[in-house]
Amino acid sequence: MKTKFIREYRSKKPATLGQKRYSYKMLGTEAEIAAFKAQQGEFFLETETGDVLWNRTEDFGNSPEIVVTQEGKFTMVLDEDQVAYEKAEKRPLFAQMYFNQAQERKALSVTASTKRKAVVSTEPSL
Repeated sequence: MKTKFIREYRSKKPATLGQKRYSYKMLGTEAEIAAFKAQQGEFFLETETGDVLWNRTEDFGNSPEIVVTQEGKFTMVLDEDQVAYEKAEKRPLFAQMYFNQAQERKALSVTASTKRKAVVSTEPSL
């Protein structure tokens, strides 16, 4: 399943007032959209033209990939380098900062996955 970035805005809801939000248009088969709708429940968003939207608090770039976890939940795959590049195009003065943040996230991600593997490998096998 694919998505396409639509817009960036600030929330007007009292609980999240001023928080940046990112809207993505969901692109998939009817079956994928139906599964997404079922998973979203009351948070499912559809425009008047029938476009299915997914609002997020994190910027995942222009066209992130969607994967379904083993639990049946939809999640966006974040390509740190691509997101940093797209942000740098929008705001060139902050380009180096975006790339540094991407490298830090990658390092943290590798460290976390290494720790998870270590925890899994220390469990006794049956």
